[in-house]
Amino acid sequence: MHCIGGGPLRIVQVTGLISTKFGGFERWLLTLAKVCAERGHRLSCVWEEEPWVESFRAAMEAAGCEMVVMPATGRAPAFLVQMGLWLRHRRAHVMHAHFNPAGDLALLAARLAGTPLPLRLIHSGLFQDGGRQLSPRSRLLMGVRQSLAARTYTSCRTIGSEMRSLGLGGRRTEVLYLGVPPPVFTRSRDDVRREFGLAAEDVVVACVAFHDPVKGVDVLLRAIGFLAPQFPRLRLIQIGSGAAAHNTDLLKRLAQEVKADDRIVWAGLRNDVPDILRAADVYCQPSRSEGPSLAVLEAMAVGLPVVASDVGGLPETVVDGVTGLLAPPESPELLAAALGRLLGSPQQRRQMGDAGLRRVHEMFDLHRQVVGLVDRYEKMMSRVDGLGLF
Repeated sequence: MHCIGGGPLRIVQVTGLISTKFGGFERWLLTLAKVCAERGHRLSCVWEEEPWVESFRAAMEAAGCEMVVMPATGRAPAFLVQMGLWLRHRRAHVMHAHFNPAGDLALLAARLAGTPLPLRLIHSGLFQDGGRQLSPRSRLLMGVRQSLAARTYTSCRTIGSEMRSLGLGGRRTEVLYLGVPPPVFTRSRDDVRREFGLAAEDVVVACVAFHDPVKGVDVLLRAIGFLAPQFPRLRLIQIGSGAAAHNTDLLKRLAQEVKADDRIVWAGLRNDVPDILRAADVYCQPSRSEGPSLAVLEAMAVGLPVVASDVGGLPETVVDGVTGLLAPPESPELLAAALGRLLGSPQQRRQMGDAGLRRVHEMFDLHRQVVGLVDRYEKMMSRVDGLGLF
């Protein structure tokens, strides 16, 4: 355990999120809380509002994590002052920012409060619209964020490459894979299929994605429409919802237009994702922009082959032709072709699923990744302490 003046590290995670589920990011935070507790460090997590899932809140508190609600959206000046005073009062050693707007404001607040290690993690690609350019304003903001952070972590190598292409990379940028835990199952494959009205002979594709255009669910729905005549037993379980009901309504209307609405189970937000994934045969991530995707890793961890868009960090998790297949984004026809290859070959599905399971164990083990991050915190803080900067 690294200590400052005989005490533990005080670590703050500013999520910038409203947590609606007990999902991949929440499991990462819970693992971080447990590792911090094992080493004697103190962890606080700052949220936009209280996490919705009671079992997640209880698990975090049982692990010794302080849960703080401090919204930033729509109240930037107040948040900046509140966060700065709170960090100074806590005498935090590490402030690790995640999503905006809270993340940007927390970086500035940490600098003003004298927090020794203001850090940030970029979860998804910089080019959200499929282009390769950023506006002058966006480039300026990226530069400011980079200057405020003592170190920037990216969730995949591709994001680091994007930053270097903009002249924003360098020695203060490192890759930090989040990882996923071994799946915990509470029900059998047959039980889950019965819940959703699926027969044993159905061939099931699963997709976990919020109903946001960047996730490309519309592309997958069109692909299902193309595949339906060839695979009469094809079904899709779509797990997720939209921040705005309008987005969900658009997707359901599209499913009707492509004559695939009778093939789709709209599962909504779920906290039993591993059970549902185990009831599927193939996983699909049709995103227009994406980091390495915890949802993809969770699917690989239950032994599913993955068909995904060839964008962002997805090629770092899905090895084309080995653990799954990659398809160009925005192409329902080519996505359908990739899905069709696996839907028609149970043997290839098994081979790729087994290869994906091995890859998750070797590269994306959650506990190992979190331990590595805490090691980095301790190493960086020892340097700061050794220089007499704290």
